[in-house]
Amino acid sequence: MSTSIETIEVEIDLSKFPEVPRNNPLAITERRNGPGNVFRFSLKRKQSMLGKLELNQWWMDKRGLYGERNKVSVNREEIIKFFWALCLCQGSAFDDQAVQESYILARLLQHSRSNGSRRVFADASMENSCSPAELNELNQLLISVKNDKMSPFDFYRNTANLLGPPEHTEEENDRYQEMVSELMQSACSALTNRDLLGYQEAEEQWIQYMKTIGRRRGNQLEKSVLDVLSYEARSAFHRCYSQVWQYILLHLSRLFNLSDNSVLFHQLWHLDIIMPSNETDKANFHLFHGHIFGLHPAGSDFIRTPTGQEIIGDIILNPEEDDYHRRFLNGYYLACYKYADRHQVSRELRRQSAQNMADNFFTTIQSPELEN
Repeated sequence: MSTSIETIEVEIDLSKFPEVPRNNPLAITERRNGPGNVFRFSLKRKQSMLGKLELNQWWMDKRGLYGERNKVSVNREEIIKFFWALCLCQGSAFDDQAVQESYILARLLQHSRSNGSRRVFADASMENSCSPAELNELNQLLISVKNDKMSPFDFYRNTANLLGPPEHTEEENDRYQEMVSELMQSACSALTNRDLLGYQEAEEQWIQYMKTIGRRRGNQLEKSVLDVLSYEARSAFHRCYSQVWQYILLHLSRLFNLSDNSVLFHQLWHLDIIMPSNETDKANFHLFHGHIFGLHPAGSDFIRTPTGQEIIGDIILNPEEDDYHRRFLNGYYLACYKYADRHQVSRELRRQSAQNMADNFFTTIQSPELEN
């Protein structure tokens, strides 16, 4: 089996996808200052063995994806524009404030406090990747508990305790609400009035925050809010990324006849998995707190170990078996634990309990629909 990595350029023309929402005509994306409806992405591909499962693994180069200083990604801007094009076609761009805020936050990502966001949820990729000795240590740990299981609720709670995000004080919450209003109110109103450059008002306000708060001494309360908003910008970008990958998988399936197992793996690895509550439609939970399994450094460690590969292969080959889901969550959590231990993530974090989460998270992966 070849282990060489190929770079594949793909073009997605939304006019060729009947799955795209059509509440507004596609031509709305071609308005002045609109995102357009043809998008180009640079993908990586290699052959991979995940236990007994052999497939072509597809991913995006993570370097520059979050708009880090001195790093460039050809995909970041295309991902955000693609998401906005879907919102325009659906109509949510003009009448759904949650969607508007997601778009604005994603656009603010390149200006955000990257180190600050990681004080809220730890996901830093260090200069030196996990060494062979550290990977072997992780693999031995995974072997020793290979048959142990973890429920989705326990995974949600335990990763929150380990990586974040923490609870905040009442004072922090009050200041957060004030700053969100300052940041979003005018920009969302402009978008509601169909000004496609409305996001720039939030961008200007954010840059002002950074000048008057972020780069000066003191203002610890406001800085903590900026850190939370920076984390939310990262999570918003993940929602855009997740939407893009749903269409990339449709596109790759048509071009390369992806197997069901291949599609299922890439959904697991590239989508933001949302767990529904059994109580109301509104009480949904992002299983990994708005992160993506395949983008977090712990995921990179996990999939590079033989036992991690086997655990991933098992869940893909047995999607209806709940035990394999729970073994995957337990294994991935242990990879997060070793990551946190290696990078000295030692804060005591608390998170409010989420109730009544579904157990089998493959049932939550949906067809291409916009998520708030």
